[in-house]
Amino acid sequence: MSWLERAGFGRRRTLVLVLAGWLAAGAIVWNGVFDRMVVDAGRDYLRRQQLYQRNQGPPVTITEIMGPARAAAAQAATRSGLAVAGGGFVLTVSVAAGWAARRRRAATSAPSRTAGSR
Repeated sequence: MSWLERAGFGRRRTLVLVLAGWLAAGAIVWNGVFDRMVVDAGRDYLRRQQLYQRNQGPPVTITEIMGPARAAAAQAATRSGLAVAGGGFVLTVSVAAGWAARRRRAATSAPSRTAGSR
């Protein structure tokens, strides 16, 4: 008996808990990737603005830099988050299916016990 079963979690509830964990991991990855890319775009804007103020570059607006960066960040973050959550879901379901198949094989191949055999 696993510690989850001792804590009152059956197999189905444990599976749901693990899948929820993968979903949370995907959300965390999404947030991290999006934040990193937006911060980098903000730094790029500041660098370009400094160059402009020193008369070493063209004028820039924050919407010129942040608009495309925000869209690119959302796309990259979504791909990354889906890869983590989707990969985790596939892994979890395949492992659970393997365990279920092993349990079924063990149940069908186990010798039946009758009252007279021990």
